[in-house]
Amino acid sequence: MDNQQTKKGFSFKALAIILIITNLCTFLLTGTGLINLPNHVTVTVSNQEMVQGIKKLTLLERQLKRTYYQDLDTTTLMEGALKGLFAATGDPYTEYLNQDDFQSLMDSTAGEFEGVGIVVTENESGQIEVIVPIKGSPAAEAGILSRDIIVKVDGEEVTNKGLQSAVDKMRGKSGSAVTLEVLREGETLSFDLVREAIVSKTVHPKMIGDVGYIELNQFNEKSTEELKSALEDLKAKGMTALVLDLRNNGGGILDVCVEIIDMFIGEGIAVYTEDKAGNRTDYHSKEGNLWDGPMTVLVNENTASASEILAGAVQDYDRGVVVGTKTFGKGVIQDVFPLRDQSGYKVTVAQYFTPDGRNIDKKGIEPDVVVELPEDLKNHLTIPEENDTQLEKALELLGN
Repeated sequence: MDNQQTKKGFSFKALAIILIITNLCTFLLTGTGLINLPNHVTVTVSNQEMVQGIKKLTLLERQLKRTYYQDLDTTTLMEGALKGLFAATGDPYTEYLNQDDFQSLMDSTAGEFEGVGIVVTENESGQIEVIVPIKGSPAAEAGILSRDIIVKVDGEEVTNKGLQSAVDKMRGKSGSAVTLEVLREGETLSFDLVREAIVSKTVHPKMIGDVGYIELNQFNEKSTEELKSALEDLKAKGMTALVLDLRNNGGGILDVCVEIIDMFIGEGIAVYTEDKAGNRTDYHSKEGNLWDGPMTVLVNENTASASEILAGAVQDYDRGVVVGTKTFGKGVIQDVFPLRDQSGYKVTVAQYFTPDGRNIDKKGIEPDVVVELPEDLKNHLTIPEENDTQLEKALELLGN
């Protein structure tokens, strides 16, 4: 859901060898699949289908450069071929990332980047859909809303062009201008924005009477310490109960999510994953409760991925009451792999399950208490407290 929702796996793992040969290379294809590359590198490819695929790709690359009516850049063609390889999975979360794409992803998980401040996903129709604008960002200030569809960036179509491609177009130097064309309920809107340095503060705490309220809008590298500090501060102010708001939280780093679950449920299985071979990996939280008092958790249709893991753990351990509407339903996890040339890729490696074994992919988490927002406020980032029916119910359940 989230171009930012990813478990980081920064280690060089064994990769299937995909070789792309340009017309600058001499090559020999034999029955055994022996390929000679530049710099005297020889690779044996045992899969005959792979051999034929490489041979065909090489032929077509040469033919395209020879016959196309304009000059073509080899690097651009090869990058397109690599992107196509990953796109062929049909999974919007599995992508090849060039150097710029990869750095952009790393900046996002660190919580600092330059751009307009929107968390987006690629929906099943290939459209770039806004999950949530970041509070205080140019996008939020301009009035971009959750569920808006970004159609063009500076006049360039972004539908069916890949999630990271759209994100990269919206990123840019602080102070530079960008125009977004947005589709909202059948109406096309245009927003002229100026990019800024976005420092994504993920935790927003306050007291509501004697109840602590914490909005957690992402799981990035700073979230654990931010939440820990917020809990300590609210306890010092006399908090007797807690509302944890995960609405519009599109997810983030799995390990950070597990650290945060640890603050509420203590020792136990926070989540587990299974890969295509059925291999199970358990992620354990530790005995580190920072809050063991009464709590409610707010969710909505934009609560996705890591935030669904947290909400599911709260339900499975009977740690609190989940209030709101059914969540997004992203129950798969991506690993991120760097390559030596500073590019990389991310790939969906497993499904995740809540502690009680629920897989919520494409199903979502059903709240314990269903409460809708007023229709005219459903896609708004900031909801006046007096009109927030979901928060009202969460406080009521805590006796406030």
